[in-house]
Amino acid sequence: MPAGARAAGLAALILAACTDGPGRPPVYTDASVTPEAGVEDTGPADAGEPEDSGPQDVLVVLPDSGPLPEYAFTGQFGILNDSNPLFAREVQGYLQLVVAGLPYDYVGTIDADGNVAVVSTELAGSGCPEPRITGRYTRTDTTFELLHKTCNAAGDPVSSTIRGGFFQDFNPAVSGTYEVTMAVTRDLANCFGLGPVGGRAYWGLSVAADRTVSLFVAADPVGPPAAYFGRFTSQDLSGFSAIHHLDATNDGPQVAMQAQLSQPTANDPVQIAGTRDVYLPETGCTISVEFSGVRVDAP
Repeated sequence: MPAGARAAGLAALILAACTDGPGRPPVYTDASVTPEAGVEDTGPADAGEPEDSGPQDVLVVLPDSGPLPEYAFTGQFGILNDSNPLFAREVQGYLQLVVAGLPYDYVGTIDADGNVAVVSTELAGSGCPEPRITGRYTRTDTTFELLHKTCNAAGDPVSSTIRGGFFQDFNPAVSGTYEVTMAVTRDLANCFGLGPVGGRAYWGLSVAADRTVSLFVAADPVGPPAAYFGRFTSQDLSGFSAIHHLDATNDGPQVAMQAQLSQPTANDPVQIAGTRDVYLPETGCTISVEFSGVRVDAP
């Protein structure tokens, strides 16, 4: 049989095996038109309806692709190549930094971009010419790079760049920001005036693992930003006494604070109440106030 005839006969056999004839259903299902190739796969329901790719779909932001969260400059931080910690407390644009411990305490401001500008009134009160910390805190990854200008134990000016990052939070039981109201109870020189003080104060309470406490008087209608340091006298963190030093010496001029903390029920915020002596540097006066408030942010 000629080769062309054999090829034609073979094609006829294959066609007979696969189908009953043109236009009839296929014998083998894998030769049929599959659903994913039809109009339903490429028409409006797939490419134009909100369920798949319309406006409701494209507004969804995946957790790993949206804006990064931003964190306040608050907590205990580590310093690279230094065993000393950095303690920070940010309250409504005001900032307190403590490098290692007293008298290296600095208060001032921080802006939304994390730019830091704080000074040490204690070191300045002891003659240190320019005790300040400037630089930047990165809110998205909780790291900092700061220029620390201070004085050593001999009173000589020193300067260094410090870098580091977040280590751990303060004790969450009572640490946080408190909204406070006050009334002046003693003003011997009539520098401020007796009675209730208009406006609310916002203070930051920071408690470390060893129950040491720093109360940062940040936004305050009575006096400038200042920090009081002390220790809780009880395991239940119900009361403390603290001192604001006016210079860098332990036995130098100082003013004090006493405070009690309570929480009536588990559904109530932590409350603070007590008395505080306030030094007013503009006039050199010292006044006394009573205060009370509630925690509005933690830790």
